Amino acid sequence: MSGNKKLKKKARKHHKIKLKKKFGIIPYDPKISEEVKSIVFKKTTKLQSQEKRRKKYHCGEDFTSVEDIDTWETFISKNIGDDEVLISHDQFPIDSALNKKVALWHGNMVKLEIDAVVNAARSSLLGGGGIDGAIHEAAGQKLREECSRLNCCNHGDTKITTGHLLPAKYILHSVGPIGENKKLLTKCYQSLLNLLIKCKLKTVGLCGISSGLYGYPLEKAVHVALHTTRKWLEKKKNADKVDKIVFVTYLTKEWDVYKRLMPIYFPFDPKNVKKIPKRSEKLKNTKENENENEKEKKENENENEKEKKEMRKKKKKKKEKKKEKEKEKEKDKKKEKEKKKEKEIENENEKEIEKETKIKEQEEVEGKEKYIKKKEKKTKQNNKEKRKEKKKDRDMDKKEKENKKEEGKKKEIKKNEREINNEKRKENKKKTNIKETKKEEEKENNKKKKEKEKKQNNKEKRKEKKKETDTDTKKKKKQRRNEKRK
Repeated sequence: MSGNKKLKKKARKHHKIKLKKKFGIIPYDPKISEEVKSIVFKKTTKLQSQEKRRKKYHCGEDFTSVEDIDTWETFISKNIGDDEVLISHDQFPIDSALNKKVALWHGNMVKLEIDAVVNAARSSLLGGGGIDGAIHEAAGQKLREECSRLNCCNHGDTKITTGHLLPAKYILHSVGPIGENKKLLTKCYQSLLNLLIKCKLKTVGLCGISSGLYGYPLEKAVHVALHTTRKWLEKKKNADKVDKIVFVTYLTKEWDVYKRLMPIYFPFDPKNVKKIPKRSEKLKNTKENENENEKEKKENENENEKEKKEMRKKKKKKKEKKKEKEKEKEKDKKKEKEKKKEKEIENENEKEIEKETKIKEQEEVEGKEKYIKKKEKKTKQNNKEKRKEKKKDRDMDKKEKENKKEEGKKKEIKKNEREINNEKRKENKKKTNIKETKKEEEKENNKKKKEKEKKQNNKEKRKEKKKETDTDTKKKKKQRRNEKRK
């Protein structure tokens, strides 16, 4: 059984890889909402352009873009001398490439324009207190409807929806542990970072998960967040697919903790860090360059206007050429239509001629068929008459045979009557002629009578026996017939 299960798992993996190669999609993932799938994987619907989306932001023009947020490396170079907290540690190796992938920002996450924003959500995903409530309030009612279709989320897991009215394109709803649970919290951060790559997103804003209402100690929660992101980014396949991970802090105490602990997990070399002047020093140098930039802008605008005019002229020429081509196409179409009509007329004439020929052939065939039918009728009538005559002859023969039988019977009856009469005559003659012989005759007659009686008795017995045998045979025959019928 264990071997079969392994084979099934391998087959499923192979099927998923095939689908990915073919369509670039994941066959089924309950963590991703249907709206996100349609945009990211199926690509049937596209996100609106940046300008159109900005008109719908709940915060209006009061938002900050990810591009405006300094990376961890630039943040260090700006604040290294002024801030005593920024001290490098030896716990992890120095990696300037990873320091460019990470950023720290103090502000409101609801106003951050970024690919994805993390929401410290409840398991129901239908809003709550703290940052969860703020995100749901800012994103609008449609976010709640989309979340309700995801059917809740387990602790330590993450699900994704679209951003709706937020400046962020997507929202990663991550459900953290209630109370202190390091394994669940690390799983939480890992799941959201893996989902980020799965949905092909480049930038993300991370908030402190479970460090608010769920009662996880703030400093320990920050340690877990920084440690998991560092370990996750150390894998090159993950680091190449992400541009910037921003740790967003809203409260000052969060800001202080992150600023103190960031150098442990993302250390730097203080010797190689070049201090960048702050904005106040920059402004003095930039004022002189502003005038020059304005002049360059005006010159560029003039050049752009000239280019636009030339482009308009080219477009007009293209439109005129298109119109000419369309006219030529219309003429060709008309000619083709006329040719088609002529062909149709020719085809119709040919069809009419074929119909006429077919009608004539049918008439000839019908005439022949009528002649054949008449012949057949005559032959049938003759055959009927012959049959009738044969029947009559048979009937006549039967009647003649019956008459002959009746005549034979009558002759036999007459013969019997004659014999009886002859016997009577003889007896009368004997009576009249011989009186003496009466006694002898009487004796003889008595003998004859006795013999006759015996014969008659014997005959009657034989007849009775025959009747009995006949009745028995008839009964047996009837029984056999009934058995055969059954």
